[in-house]
Amino acid sequence: MRDEEREMLSVLGVDSVEGLFLDIPGGVRRPLNLPDGMSESDVFSLFKEILGVNRTFVEMPFFAGVEQSPRFVPPAVDYIVSRGEFLTSYTSYQPEISQGLLQGLFEYQSLMSELTGMEVVNASLYDWSTALGEALRMAHRINRRRFFVLPDFIPHWRKDVARLYVEGFGGELLFFPHETEGSGSSGVSGGLNLDALSAVLEKRKGDVSAVYVEMPNFFGVVDRQIMELKDLFPDVLLVVGVDPISLGVLVPPGDYGADIVVGEGQNLGLPPGFGGPGLGIFATTKKYVRKMPGRLVGATVDAEGRRAFSITLQTREQHIRRERATSNICSNEALCALAAGVYLALLGKSGLRDLCDLLVHRAHVLADMLSGLDGVVAPVFSGPFFSSFVAEFPVDYACVHRFLLSRGVHGGFPLSVPAAPGVAPGTPGVSPPGVSSIPSARLSGPSDARRAVFAVNEYTGEREFSVLVSALREFLGAEGGGSGV
Repeated sequence: MRDEEREMLSVLGVDSVEGLFLDIPGGVRRPLNLPDGMSESDVFSLFKEILGVNRTFVEMPFFAGVEQSPRFVPPAVDYIVSRGEFLTSYTSYQPEISQGLLQGLFEYQSLMSELTGMEVVNASLYDWSTALGEALRMAHRINRRRFFVLPDFIPHWRKDVARLYVEGFGGELLFFPHETEGSGSSGVSGGLNLDALSAVLEKRKGDVSAVYVEMPNFFGVVDRQIMELKDLFPDVLLVVGVDPISLGVLVPPGDYGADIVVGEGQNLGLPPGFGGPGLGIFATTKKYVRKMPGRLVGATVDAEGRRAFSITLQTREQHIRRERATSNICSNEALCALAAGVYLALLGKSGLRDLCDLLVHRAHVLADMLSGLDGVVAPVFSGPFFSSFVAEFPVDYACVHRFLLSRGVHGGFPLSVPAAPGVAPGTPGVSPPGVSSIPSARLSGPSDARRAVFAVNEYTGEREFSVLVSALREFLGAEGGGSGV
């Protein structure tokens, strides 16, 4: 034992390193059997070998980007946000030494305000789901009502986070379905069921705080009915979830009366990472600004009359109001918001519109290619779609998805995964009955287990489409021939 170790153990009052672990029962303790130390270069080579087993969107076509998606990020974005004054900066409580970051966040807010058509945008939240949760809490602060109406066809993680956010004050989520079940041939739009929504609001008349909808919705459908909701239901707050890229061609929610707008900003210059970090978009009107969560950067002038920036309306925030703050946002996604602002500034209006046109074109090309396969319906819904759509297969999609993975393709995002896929136990590439490692939106429609959302991006073109279609044709041919795949 080295002198340093002996000295530390003496201070700790134990005789050996083993004495540090006496609280752990002996039955579960085992030696680590770690190898001798390695040089830095050997460690690098070892980890490179281990990571080489992984398959990412760089090596395989990727069609599951319903929220976190690989997008092309101009190199200038990473260069700018990697500058030391941005990358290592802390919350800008001292504006005299933080003008660069504050201006960057102010520009993000301004660009997002123009994109959403809303008057006020905060300096970002964590992601779409937490932005929704904060929006529902804000709605409660505005009108003190406790019921919130949401579509039942949003993914489970958004429902779970929203439910968690409102439980603290006794809030309750109510759900309504999409139009009806059906397939592309029946003309079902995949949009809101206004009769069902009206019935929920009528049942809880006077007690509903807000209605939440998404544009495009989780099925990828651009639902024009959403633009009428504020006129139909003026007594409740309207919260709209958006894909910010789509606003390059779609009507901004502020133009059709949205009170609060939320969304995911990962596709604005951020890599998907391992599910994050994301960027929670949050916008509202001046009327409700003091009820809004999160930081807000404002423009002003300094003592010498020069344009300057600072955090404003800070009395809403936790570092001043403590438990009475509008939210507990402390270290928010400032660097991600800065990246989004840089990305939007680089694209500009025409660049963003060109990107939208590309995504719309590619999504429709892919839908046409899938619809040409035997037994595949694409798109399932007749409503117009932006960059994603639902496809339905003749068998449980979990089987299709695993086969695609075995062929080096990451297929669409499943709407639901059955607990017991209808295949023989032990079939290669398929979980045994009752077990599934495939994530899904956990929707509960009678056909959802056979459906998936397919999304396109800048990295998926006709070459990737051909690889996907070839793999699907192989699967469907084998499945039709009774191979049991």
